Amino acid sequence: MIRRRNIQRLLLLLVYLLAGGTAVTLVILAGRRERSVPFRAMEVRVVDSARYHFVESREVKELVLKQQGVVLGRPLSGIDTRRLEKKLEQHPFILRVEVYKDVTGLLHVEVVQREPVVKVYLSGGGGMFIDREGMMLPFSHKTPVHLLVASGHIPSPRIPLPAPLQALPENHPLHGIYRMARYIVDDPLWKAQIEQIYLDRQGEYTLTPRVGSHAIYFGGIDNMERKFWKLHIFYTHALNNLGWKRYTSIDLKFKNQIVCTRR
Repeated sequence: MIRRRNIQRLLLLLVYLLAGGTAVTLVILAGRRERSVPFRAMEVRVVDSARYHFVESREVKELVLKQQGVVLGRPLSGIDTRRLEKKLEQHPFILRVEVYKDVTGLLHVEVVQREPVVKVYLSGGGGMFIDREGMMLPFSHKTPVHLLVASGHIPSPRIPLPAPLQALPENHPLHGIYRMARYIVDDPLWKAQIEQIYLDRQGEYTLTPRVGSHAIYFGGIDNMERKFWKLHIFYTHALNNLGWKRYTSIDLKFKNQIVCTRR
């Protein structure tokens, strides 16, 4: 009985050893196969390419093929995917990228674009974008449709772009522009209704709506959430009943009240 158990244990041990040896052999063969598989093609996927056109597949392919060691027909194993990722992430409008290979010789590149929340026209000339993460981006003519616009007395950041907003002094107007823009685009109502932010010399904001021929005098950015709440209440209980063309201006600067100018 004891002898039979020992034989069973020995057979089980042999099965485990054979399975382990097979797995190791397969890994070695796969590694050898990868080293011998030639780089035959590239597949690029740009996320949200229907919404944003800052990064195009053709541009990504050109950037990859310019890198040392990335040559069609050469072994795929010679391509350093991490180095390619770091190189592509230097593109101002690429948020993150993943590069990987498969056993058929394909090099896959998946790109996530930066999402701009506001296009800023600077008072000294020129423009820039600020994305959702608070990164200042250089101007591009590939502007998304219906992107929020900011203008007025907004000085240049005077630093090379791209660069994070944190690189600017705390009192720079771009901080306030970004804060308000994020609030607007994160709310479905205001994203659909507000099309422009204007900043005057006194640091007060005026908003331009898409629906209605009135100016919204917002004042400073203090109590921003409450001012938008007041505007929402006014839209719901006043303009929906009185008509959207009744007033030329809506002033939110005063505490606990809204001052309107009739047409």
